[in-house]
Amino acid sequence: KTADWKTYRNEEYGFEVRYPNYSIVKTSQDKKGSLVIYFNSQSSSTLACWEYAHSKPNSDVGVLCNYENFKISIRNTPSSLEESLPSNITDINYYGPLKKNIISGEPAYEFIAHGMIDYYTALVKHHNNLYEFFFAIENSELSLTQKQFISTFKFTK
Repeated sequence: KTADWKTYRNEEYGFEVRYPNYSIVKTSQDKKGSLVIYFNSQSSSTLACWEYAHSKPNSDVGVLCNYENFKISIRNTPSSLEESLPSNITDINYYGPLKKNIISGEPAYEFIAHGMIDYYTALVKHHNNLYEFFFAIENSELSLTQKQFISTFKFTK
């Protein structure tokens, strides 16, 4: 079902990912120097929300606008994958269970943060870069589109 999706390639960080045709891609850099890539729905309300989010430093409001929005942030770090997990990851009042997974052949961790809206996060380390996938989710579950997005992510170098 992803055959008609567009492909985003990043030669500097050596990866590609497919995303739905109805999405637009925007990139920015956060205060920590991370590359942040947003894949957002083109609906007018989502675009307005995205513009508002980017008027606020370090805001994830743009991801909240639509469950079909995706965010990948990438930062260089000497820390291990385990050291990159949130310090309060064992707080069961906020985080769901920590799960191990494989993304593009590399070990990864997945977890859900609970709040007014649930957020899915996956962390994977490749070379010295930490890749963070971030989605707003419904009912603590990834949608089919979100699962397909992750499944198309590939390291190219």
